[in-house]
Amino acid sequence: MPAKKTAAKKAVAKKATKMAIKKVAKKAVKKAVKAAKKSVTKKASSKKVPPSYEKIAEAAYLNYRHRMDAGIPGDHDTDWAQAVEKLS
Repeated sequence: MPAKKTAAKKAVAKKATKMAIKKVAKKAVKKAVKAAKKSVTKKASSKKVPPSYEKIAEAAYLNYRHRMDAGIPGDHDTDWAQAVEKLS
């Protein structure tokens, strides 16, 4: 009879160990998934979309108009470079 009790205790201990391992593994997976989601969100939000040609052209035109109204010397290349810098 003592052999049966020992075998039963070992079986219970083995089952408890398996359950504990599953629980720890489940927590680790949840933590890893949460970290991965956070990382993906962070990377997605940190990507900056370059301005379109039309947006740069519009900003360059506005720079040109401001320069002409103020009587400031310059050229279209400077207007364009300022527009790109402002929008980037």
